[in-house]
Amino acid sequence: MDEIKVESFLAGVKPIVEENERRRKEKEKKGDFFNIFSILKAETDEVKTHSAFLAELLKPNGTHGQGALFLDNFLKMIVSDEDLITENAKVNIESSIGPISEDYKSGGRLDILIQLPKSNYIILIENKIDAGDQPYQLLRYNKYAKETKCKYKLLYLTKDGHDPSETSTGKIED
Repeated sequence: MDEIKVESFLAGVKPIVEENERRRKEKEKKGDFFNIFSILKAETDEVKTHSAFLAELLKPNGTHGQGALFLDNFLKMIVSDEDLITENAKVNIESSIGPISEDYKSGGRLDILIQLPKSNYIILIENKIDAGDQPYQLLRYNKYAKETKCKYKLLYLTKDGHDPSETSTGKIED
């Protein structure tokens, strides 16, 4: 009797295992498992690898030689309701916005800052790989953006797409 239950169970599991293997092979053929950061053993190097790589792709004068192509497409994805001009755009990493104050509510370093002077628009990107949120970090960046008198977008990038903590946002209100 027990042998029949085991065989029945295995017969039910077999199609699931086969489907998973088929999907894995399909992903492998499409290159879904290729990760340049893993190959270079730089999966967690936020500043020197991830932010630098993203910024270089977004720079209109980047070494990729594609002009504003990547920046234009990025902007279409994140700011679809604006017609932004990328001429004279600047993309910088680790931009200082002053020393962090004692109450943690001003200052810091922006992982990526994109400035679009002809559109009076800035994009601030906080790139989180494995580091935790700092106290009031996004609140500080939001405050800085408002002080520039530019239109702006503040982005929080993570590996898994999770939201920032309330510790970081301080419950940001627009």
